[in-house]
Amino acid sequence: MIEIIILGTALAMLLIASAYDMKWKYIPDYVNYSFIIIAIILRIAYAIETNNWMTAIWSIPSTAILFIFGYSMYKTGMWGGGDTKLVTALGVLISWFQGETIPYFLDYLANLLLIGGFYGVPAIIIIGLMSKEKIKIKALDKAMMIIGVITCIILFNVMNLLMALLLSAAVMTGSMSRLFKEIEKKCFKKDARIPELMDGDWLLEEIKIGRKKITPKKEGLSKKEVKQLMKWYAQGKIKTVKIKDGIAYVPALLITLIATMMIGNIMLILSTYGLSNAETIINLLQ
Repeated sequence: MIEIIILGTALAMLLIASAYDMKWKYIPDYVNYSFIIIAIILRIAYAIETNNWMTAIWSIPSTAILFIFGYSMYKTGMWGGGDTKLVTALGVLISWFQGETIPYFLDYLANLLLIGGFYGVPAIIIIGLMSKEKIKIKALDKAMMIIGVITCIILFNVMNLLMALLLSAAVMTGSMSRLFKEIEKKCFKKDARIPELMDGDWLLEEIKIGRKKITPKKEGLSKKEVKQLMKWYAQGKIKTVKIKDGIAYVPALLITLIATMMIGNIMLILSTYGLSNAETIINLLQ
């Protein structure tokens, strides 16, 4: 029963965070810290309920691994700080359940690597299609995409589904890299009013007033830099700055949890099937 409560809580956490991320591209600290506290309480309750404190101890390595993964994504500019805190809360909550051979968080992480990779490509394309900016697709870009699609078709016919999926993701990302850069250049930027800025926002242009300056960083604006910008704003020295607009990535975390709950470790399943790709997909859906 308590396992259902834990997984239900994880789903609720990600639903709430997804709503924030899709609307504001930001998850407030009080939301993430509340999730972490709830996760700790439920993990302790699970250990007491099962009379097995190893289930609580497993939260230490699971939290560390998911935090390191999230922090590396944050440092490379692919995630915001809120995403990292959220996946850290998940590390506490879904670390390991009694009776499992493979810890639950490892199943989740494996699925995230697979689903997360496929989530970004259509998200970028949709943003490009919905943008008011005109995206120019050059002849070379079209040729690269056609070659990428043909290559993927070949891969799905000569390899098992797992390898075909992984290699296809790499092929399509490479073949569409020029288009992605064009979409990012034109669509992933906006003028933000200083009072609307939050730590973690990605600055696109250096700001220099007097002897002080704030330069763009992959990890985004710090709280100290936001305070400095607010000070300049109050002094009437600056009104807006250009920041990078990113993809709402929390829905990918939610989709991954749902897939893990319904299917299990997708990579492990795909790697053990000795069937054709069509038969493998049918088995997964059954």
